Amino acid sequence: MNVYSLMIGFGASIGLIKILLMAPTNHRIRWLITGIAVLLFSWLGARLVYMLSALSYFSKYSSQIFNFSSGGYHWFGAIIGFIFSAVLTGRITRTSVFEVLDRMCVLIAPLTVAAWLAAWQSGLAYGSALETGTWWGMMTKNEIGTVALRAPVQPLAAVSALLFLALTEKKMNKSHISGDKAGAVGMVFALHCLVFSFMRADPVQHWLGLRLDTWMSLFTLIGILTAIFVNFRKKKLINATPNSVDGVA
Repeated sequence: MNVYSLMIGFGASIGLIKILLMAPTNHRIRWLITGIAVLLFSWLGARLVYMLSALSYFSKYSSQIFNFSSGGYHWFGAIIGFIFSAVLTGRITRTSVFEVLDRMCVLIAPLTVAAWLAAWQSGLAYGSALETGTWWGMMTKNEIGTVALRAPVQPLAAVSALLFLALTEKKMNKSHISGDKAGAVGMVFALHCLVFSFMRADPVQHWLGLRLDTWMSLFTLIGILTAIFVNFRKKKLINATPNSVDGVA
């Protein structure tokens, strides 16, 4: 197993421990199993989206489709798998999807930090090259192993993700409104991905002048904001509906 996989596995383990500790004592096993299922679907989604983004390669080298140890995962697919599994497990267990998302969103911070640190170690998602002597630069390798002075995108992203996502989690732990925690954490995550997509210099496909990961960050942010709005409207309508007691003369 390579270092990249070990780092991602470590982040996933931290996330599962957080789910276990934050779950009610008599339901810990249930939420732990849900967390494992969410991780599995997120992994499958990440692999699927990566293969679709590199369809020409995988159509030519079909034997590499199941070569999971070589890497090849995309965070956007992980988010799709994350949401799909939350909806599915919510339906199966007859639990509110927003409650499932609230409990599972604690996976996002450790996995995001682990992914950026793994990218740093593997020469992925690196920053642009800098002039020799730039004091704030860092010697970083790219995907082919060439080391150069570059903008320290990966370590900066890892530290900022840990800071902002952890603070958001802590702040939203005080909220007892279903869906608020997942919405806030998801929004911060999407904004973080969007900002750092503009800092990356690794080669990637472009569309209408923007990187594909920039577009995916925008779509994710819009989707999360839409879900927050729908959840807000739903709660507002419920609160505005008079109960049966109020209707008694």
